[in-house]
Amino acid sequence: FIRAKMYISIAHRFSIPVINHIHAASWDTFYLQAPKKRQREIERIYSQCDALIALSDEWRMNLSMVFPKERIYVLETFIDESHVPSIGNHQIALISRIEKVKGTDILPDIISSTLTKISDAHFVICGEGSQLEMLKKTCSIKGISEKNLTFGGWVTADQRKQILSESSLYLLPSYAEGMPMSI
Repeated sequence: FIRAKMYISIAHRFSIPVINHIHAASWDTFYLQAPKKRQREIERIYSQCDALIALSDEWRMNLSMVFPKERIYVLETFIDESHVPSIGNHQIALISRIEKVKGTDILPDIISSTLTKISDAHFVICGEGSQLEMLKKTCSIKGISEKNLTFGGWVTADQRKQILSESSLYLLPSYAEGMPMSI
């Protein structure tokens, strides 16, 4: 919302249609518990949109509190049902932005704790973000070796499918998610 509001206002000012794809994490903290001034700002900015795209019927209902329901469209998350994870190994995958909100600050402790119980576990961490170098450094300080940890960087859709098919567990220690695409 913070990033989009400036663009929405400029587009509205120049009569450029705006379709806003909403990825808010929590309606309660975003709107219901926000100060009245913030609520009015959210209502004003959304009123400048021609349509909103939500990721679920629940979010459509939430957004209908501040925007006409008939102009809110639900775009369901696509799930490839042909994907079957590997159960026979101890590979654990994380594919996400590498940011504190995604729980990357607690990842080194999760990895260390897991390795004390499953010594042959292997973590594959894919993604980019502002916390990547700090995460690598913290894992190194904790003595987590390349034998148990691979940083894969940004991955394509095909690479993501490959990594997930080779993994027995997907990890997302996120502090906040709207409709988590990765789940």
